Order: sequence, then C-alpha cells, then structure tokens
Amino acid sequence: MIPFALVQAAFAAQVTLQVDSEQLREGQKVRLDLMVVDTSPRSVPRFDVPAGLEIAYEGQSQQRQIINFQSTSSTIFSYSLTALAAGEYDIGPITVPTAAGALTTTALHLKVTPRAPGSDDSLVGDIGTDHAWVGQVLVYHLRFQTEKNVVTGQWTPPSPAGFTTEPTVEPMTAEYTLEQDGKPLSVQELYFPLRASAPGKWTIPGGVLRAQYSVTDTSRRRRQNIFDGIGAYGSVRTEAYSAGPLAIDVRELPAEGRPADATGLVGHYTVAARASGGSTRVGDTVTVEVVVEGDGALAGFSLPPLAGTDFRVYDDQPIVEARIEDGKYHAKATFKRAIVPQGPGVIQVPPIEIAYFDPSTGAWGRASTQPITLDVSGEAVRADVESFANGGAQRSVDTLGEDILPVRTDARLSRPWPRAAALAWLAPGAFALTAQGVLALRRRKPRGSAERPRGFDDLPQDPDARLAAIERIFRERVAARVGVPPDALRREDLCALGPSAEEAETIYRALERRRYGGQDATVSEERVRTLVEGLG
Repeated sequence: MIPFALVQAAFAAQVTLQVDSEQLREGQKVRLDLMVVDTSPRSVPRFDVPAGLEIAYEGQSQQRQIINFQSTSSTIFSYSLTALAAGEYDIGPITVPTAAGALTTTALHLKVTPRAPGSDDSLVGDIGTDHAWVGQVLVYHLRFQTEKNVVTGQWTPPSPAGFTTEPTVEPMTAEYTLEQDGKPLSVQELYFPLRASAPGKWTIPGGVLRAQYSVTDTSRRRRQNIFDGIGAYGSVRTEAYSAGPLAIDVRELPAEGRPADATGLVGHYTVAARASGGSTRVGDTVTVEVVVEGDGALAGFSLPPLAGTDFRVYDDQPIVEARIEDGKYHAKATFKRAIVPQGPGVIQVPPIEIAYFDPSTGAWGRASTQPITLDVSGEAVRADVESFANGGAQRSVDTLGEDILPVRTDARLSRPWPRAAALAWLAPGAFALTAQGVLALRRRKPRGSAERPRGFDDLPQDPDARLAAIERIFRERVAARVGVPPDALRREDLCALGPSAEEAETIYRALERRRYGGQDATVSEERVRTLVEGLG
C-alpha cells in the first residue's frame, strides 16, 4: 500500500512553461522558464524549438514559497528564446523526468510579428552553389547591412547535417562602411568554411547575427519595454537576425575515371618541387621542398612514396596552412624530403604526381612536378641502418619519429650481476651479501663506451661512442625543456625553445646527416655544450 504522503507529493508535483510574453517581434529575445515544482528533476531539460526560433540554456535556480502555511519548492531552468522570423509557433508539450515520474508541460503558443515598418536591415546568406561533392570545402557567406550605428556583432554560424566544420582555418569576419543614396551603410560579413561529408539533399539553416546598436536618445534612464528588444538601463539595443535556409545537393565522387592513386583530394591543386642544390657528395643530404596548393582541404594528406636504387629518402612532417582569401578557401602544404645519394654520378629524382577530383570540371585531374637531376661526386657508401630497411627493400621513413643516432643498448651503470649472485637472495646471510654488493656498486666507475655519461665531463674516448653520448645529452636536455620523452623528440618540438630554436635545429640536422650516412657531416661538441648549458 502506497503511503498517503507519497500520493500527496506526487499529486502536487508538476512542470510548467512560462515566457515573458507570448507576443514577440522579429529579432526580439525573451526569457523562457521551465519550472519543476515539488519534486526533483533528473537532469537539465533539453528540447527543440521550431525553425524560426532559437533557444539557449542560461542556467538554473531554486525558489521556495509558503502559501497558506504550505511550503512549495521549485527548480527553475532558464532559457533565452530569440524570435528569428515572423510567424506563429508552438513550443511543447515537454516531458521532464523527475523523482515523481515523467511529468509533461502544456504547450506554449507564440506569435512573432515582423520588424517595425521602415526597417532596412538585412542579413543574407549564400554558399555559392546548389550542389557539391563529398570532401569539397565550401565557404558559407553571411552579409549584414544597416544604416544604424552597430556597436558589436555576434555571429552564430550554422551547423548543418551532411557537413563538418573545416578545422584548418578560422572563420573570417569583415566590417566596413559604404555610402548608399548619400547615407552611410554599415556592412558586416562572415566567411565560414564547411566540408561536405555525406551525400544527399541537405538544408543549411540560416546563420544568425546578434547586433547591438547604440541608442541616440540617452536622456532618460528608464527601463525599456521588453517587447521592443531594448536592453535594460542603457544606450544599447540588441536585435537578432537570421538568414534564410539554403538547399544543397551533395554528390558522391564518381567511380568512373578514378585514378588508382587517388587519395581523396577534392578541389583544384598544383604541386611544385625545388632542391636545395643541383650538386652534392655521396652521403650528403639534399633537401627537396615540395609545395602542394589548392582550393580544397590538405589536412592529413601525405606525398606518394618515393624510392630509388641510388639514393635514400626521408620525409619530414608537413606544414599545412589554410586561409580564406577573397571569399575563397585556399590551402597550402609544405613538405621537406631529404635525398641522400648512395653513389656517384648523375641521379634522376622522379617527378611527384598527385591525383585529385576537380569540382569545377566534375572530373579527375592530375598535377606533377618536374624531375630533379643531381650531380653527385665522391665514393659509393652504404647507409646500413636496420630501421631504414625492411627485408632489404628501401622504404620512406619519418625521421622525426626515431632517434637521431642509433641508441646503444649496452649502456648501463655497471656490469650485470652473475646469476649466482642473484640466487644469493635465497641463501642464509643474503642481507650481508646485498650490503656488500651495494658498496661494490658505489665503488665502481663507468667504463668507456659501455657506460651512460652523466655529462660533458664524462664522455667516452671512442669517437662513435662519444658522438652517441653527445647526441643523448642533446636529446635529454632539449626534451626536458620542451616537455616530451627523449626518444619522442621531433624536429617540430624545437620551436618551443624560443630564441634557441634555430641553433637547436642546426645541431639536430647535423646529427641527422651523420646518422644517415653523411661521411663529411661534423657535429661540434662545443656548440652542443653551449646550447644545452644555455637551456639550464
């Protein structure tokens, strides 16, 4: 049997919707409250409103009242409701989970009237096309104009289904003044990149602008009527504007004519390459800079692999930049590719080719560089590094993900204990043996290349071991400064060193050339010492 008190509490519990006014004007913002009375809500109520209205959660509060000696408690969830377009709208009924069960509000009926006659303010949106292709980057453009004096403008771009926000570039805004019919006209614009992500017929909802105007009549400090959209006690008035929705058809990329090496680039692209020099020596590094540019996205794109029998290739991480220019999206990716000749003679580095789909022509296209010719002198060498080969086959390697020089695995504080010494733990008197072992370890000193150096005053004499020790000191000190593990240090991390970044990169590259087989590459011990001591 249910106790009478619980029945009475459940009967009293209710949820209601309240709005400052059911009569609004286009562009006006009012407060909407959802009240949960005499029970506890399970969560913050979230609900949708019809197109033409916009709602945003503002916060919650508690209220307690005593009426006729009866106590009533309420949880109030507050929302801001903005009328974006004239018309009639229904909000609710809304069902709210509570401790007393699921409770439902009654519906609210709102009427939104057009803006005041004579208003010439306008917000127009466009995206430049009525169809697009999956992967294509489009620029959504909003343009607002008014004769009023705009103090500030707050944009809310659309978040349409079938599209994702292009993360490589920030939205661009512009603000300027024109003259029309002898009167100044304030113009504000927003350019917002969107990438088509799914095929289908989609609708892009209109973006929203909240404009604040200065009010010329500031002689009276009265509270303005909430219906005229004027803020309380001040000389600023806020109005909201919404652009109309846009229909767009997003199409799948055609399979016909699709190249086998297509990588998903959608747009029109160019690619260019230049070498740091036309002549070099065996084992030295020639840097080839490859620049890919286009009106489509480049984030995540990588160059096609390059291999040769007479040279090795090592790729750096690309630098990708994007911007909106003259209302259009433009992306640029810069790649650094290290070419290390393995034998003398004339080396032909093959051209780089990329495939892309061009939305402007609706067809697949290609872009390629010119081949690069290198005149190599010196004697043939073989850069035999295990991690750069796979079953004897050449492969491209991201040099930033590996140590600059091979890490010696024999570096330790002392020689390992014999197995018999370890078994001494099981024998009587193990404590005494352990104490003697610790004292012996303390008396031992590091020996040559088999020991890990503590600093520049403890470097081994063997040239290879000494270079490996210098490299380890460099990596440990720099990695500690930039906040990464030594074995994970990458070239792009060096920029965090500020004024020391350029010198650190010079040393990094010198060690890199030495590791990759550059017989003439030298590393100045004094330069490394100066750098790491300067880092602290």
